[in-house]
Amino acid sequence: MSWDDHYPSRTQRLIATMPLLTRGWWYVLLLVFSLSTAMATHSDTDVLIVSSADSPVYQSVISSLRTHLASPCTGNEINCTLPMIKEAKLSNWSESIIGMHPNGVVITLGREAAKQVALSEKKIPHVINALIPKAAVDQLNLNISANRNTAIYLDQPIRRQLHLAAIANPGDRVGILLGPTTQQLKPLIAQEAIRLGIKINYQNILKGETIGPLLKDLLGGSDILLALPDPLIYSRKNIFNILLSSYHSKVPVIGFSATYVKAGAIAAVYSSPDDIGHHLADTINTMYQEGIEPTLHSHLSEHPKYFSVDVNKMVSRSLGINLPSNKEIIKILSVKGEIK
Repeated sequence: MSWDDHYPSRTQRLIATMPLLTRGWWYVLLLVFSLSTAMATHSDTDVLIVSSADSPVYQSVISSLRTHLASPCTGNEINCTLPMIKEAKLSNWSESIIGMHPNGVVITLGREAAKQVALSEKKIPHVINALIPKAAVDQLNLNISANRNTAIYLDQPIRRQLHLAAIANPGDRVGILLGPTTQQLKPLIAQEAIRLGIKINYQNILKGETIGPLLKDLLGGSDILLALPDPLIYSRKNIFNILLSSYHSKVPVIGFSATYVKAGAIAAVYSSPDDIGHHLADTINTMYQEGIEPTLHSHLSEHPKYFSVDVNKMVSRSLGINLPSNKEIIKILSVKGEIK
C-alpha cells in the first residue's frame, strides 16, 4: 500500500467529494491541461533558419529541407517526431533565439547570415552554415570549433570537378586559371591530378585585365578548361569572353553552375537548392535520431554530398565530344569522384 493510499492528495480528496458528472468534467479538464503542458514543452524551436535575403534560392533550400526532414516519417507518422522549424529574417533573427530549444540548431543561408550569426554574442549551441563557399568560411573563420560551428560548402570538391573534366576530356591536359580566391587549392589540385593521371596547366591571375593573354597561352597547351569559382576571373564581364575564346580554340569548358552550361560550357557539376536542402536534412535527422541530444562532433565542415550535373549537348556535338547522360555521369562521379 502506497503513501497516497493512506494520505490522499488535495486533488484526490476534492475529486472524491464531487458528483459523478462534475467529476467527469474535472478529469476532462485535467487531460486538456496535461496535453497543453506537453505541447508547450515541445513548442521550443529546434531549428532556426536565418537567410541572408528574401530570395527564391533560399526558399527552395528551406522547402527541400522540410520535405527531406519529413521523409523518414512517411508511413510511420505515429512514432515519428519532427524537429520544430522556424524561419527568421536577418534583420531580427536574434529575437528568435529566445524561443529556441537549449540544444537547438541555427542554420544560416548565405554569407551575410553566416557573418551576422558568427558576430553575435548570443549563446547558440550549434550553427550550420550553408550556401557559402569554402573560401568565405575560411575568411570569416567560421570553423573555429567543430562542435559548435560547421558548414556545408557551396562549391564542389576538387576531386569531383577534376573527375568530370577527365570524363569530358579528349586528352589529358587540364587548364586552370587561378585567382586570389583559388590559389590555396593548388596543392590539392596537384594531389588529385596525380591520382587521376592527368596533367594540370596553371595560369595565375592577379589582376582582371591580364586574363586575355594568359588565357590564350593556357588554351594553347590544354585539352579542356576547368573553371573554378573565383570572382576575379569568372565575373559577369569576363565569362562570355572566356567561353568564346575557349570555343574558338576548340577547348571545352567545365563550369560550376547550370548557368555556365547554358552560356556555353560543355558541362558542370553543382549542388542545386534541393541538393543542399537534402544534405541539411540528413545532418539534422542524424543529430536528432533515436532521441540523442544534438551534437555536431561527427559533422565537420564538408562539401555537399548531393549534386547535379548538366551537359550542353549542342556544344559537345560541335566539338566532337560524346558525353554520357547526366544520370550516367552522376553515377560515375558518385563512385569515383567521392568527396575530398
